[in-house]
Amino acid sequence: MQPSFEILNQTIPDIVMLIKQRVISCYDLTRFVIDQAKIVDSKCNIIVEERFENALIEAKAFDQRLKEGSLTGSITDKPLLGIPFCVKASLGVEGFRFDMGAWSRHGIKSSVTCTSIKRLLDAGAILICSTNISEYNLWHQTTNPIYGTTSNPWGQNRCAGTSSGADAALVSGGGAIFALSTENDGSIRLSSNFCGLFGHKPSRGTVPLSGSFPYKSPADFIGLRALDSIGPMTRNAKDLQLILKIIAGSCSEDPMSLTGDLNLRSIDVHNLNFAVLEDPSFQQWMTISPEIRLSIRKASQRLLDSGAKVTVAPKEIFHTAYWLWRLSMHRSIGGNLLEWYSAGKPRHSLIELIRQVTGQSDHTIAGSILMFADQAVLSKKQEQLRSLDADISRLQQRLNAVFKTSQILLMPVYHQTAPRLQTNQMLNAPFPVMTGIINTLGMCATSAPVGVSGKGLPVGVQIIGPAGFDFLTIKAAEIVGEFIPPPMARGQRDLQAV
Repeated sequence: MQPSFEILNQTIPDIVMLIKQRVISCYDLTRFVIDQAKIVDSKCNIIVEERFENALIEAKAFDQRLKEGSLTGSITDKPLLGIPFCVKASLGVEGFRFDMGAWSRHGIKSSVTCTSIKRLLDAGAILICSTNISEYNLWHQTTNPIYGTTSNPWGQNRCAGTSSGADAALVSGGGAIFALSTENDGSIRLSSNFCGLFGHKPSRGTVPLSGSFPYKSPADFIGLRALDSIGPMTRNAKDLQLILKIIAGSCSEDPMSLTGDLNLRSIDVHNLNFAVLEDPSFQQWMTISPEIRLSIRKASQRLLDSGAKVTVAPKEIFHTAYWLWRLSMHRSIGGNLLEWYSAGKPRHSLIELIRQVTGQSDHTIAGSILMFADQAVLSKKQEQLRSLDADISRLQQRLNAVFKTSQILLMPVYHQTAPRLQTNQMLNAPFPVMTGIINTLGMCATSAPVGVSGKGLPVGVQIIGPAGFDFLTIKAAEIVGEFIPPPMARGQRDLQAV
């Protein structure tokens, strides 16, 4: 049997079974995915560094070992046998570019491979490439001054996501079977949502961050890891749980990773109580679009049809959430932002802003504004920073009240479908108003596609749960979600504007 787009839409265990039974070969599958990755990259600008030749060599070696029967004893230890995947360029791969899309780090390569990637490789997965990011992972659009802007396989004029948009675009377009990505503001969920995928943000500490930017010393993990997570993006919700089981667990290089039995809990979703927040009130200017409201209702109905019971969450519960996340992000970075952007050279953010206006800056306009905001604006909010922990605790208490009667919370990922790409990066950037606070709180969340809008763009929801209930939000995503491939992943090579 020859690989096809229909095979890519199957769950990973089903694909692995076809490989183990030698119905399809690792080599043919990897070749098919790589060929598609080249097509998607040519239309959407996705790949930072590829290892196509080595991936094919590894695939051929797996085929040979299967033929000889030398994998028989260890075959159950490789649940990802022969599965091609991609990783976000902020996750270290030894010898790969590790410049974070910034000229200040140009030429830097990673000296180590990220712990999570090592675990995937040990499970038999085949790495084919790293993908584009926003500059230092710190803007809400996949763009940087070195590699440019990534577009969405659903429309060449549409945003693919935030810093994880290229990962999502490649998987959605059929150029990888799954992706390993990161988020500190909802990037996995926003990017999955815009490209029509499933994405999971694990509970804090579930997946070690060792080998990812910027974690080098124990002090980094204690301060910076408060918001960061590493998680998967897939075409099938079931695959999220499989990958999470593989990458989760403590690591000596990450002192903040959870030790012992992770106890990722789940319950019978047919006896589930869930809260729904169709139109959350945020201290922002965003209005939930009719198509997003419809997606929430559709997801709610699918849960109700499965036997679950629904309650309505208080509309104002997240009223101050965006600014709580923004301040916690400022505190987490701890003044490192300007140092990162300037490569340790003394530089004032106002000077950098002037350089941007006069066309002398090495950074994106978004990066220059972020530097100025972090140094000149957020650092001045000392009163709010002093009360931040108390404010976060009050929000957590409000959420705890919701979770006393409901196991999960269903709400939008973003207020509209994937926004249009703009030459001015400050326009239409998908700010993480509804996602970033989950990173601050350390909870788990799964994004799930539920259909396509009237304009032909994916619509979806996010399912939020208390820390440790990762498998529950993933199981709920299985019920409410459905992956629909974009035309590019159905054999159409032209990318249209929508």
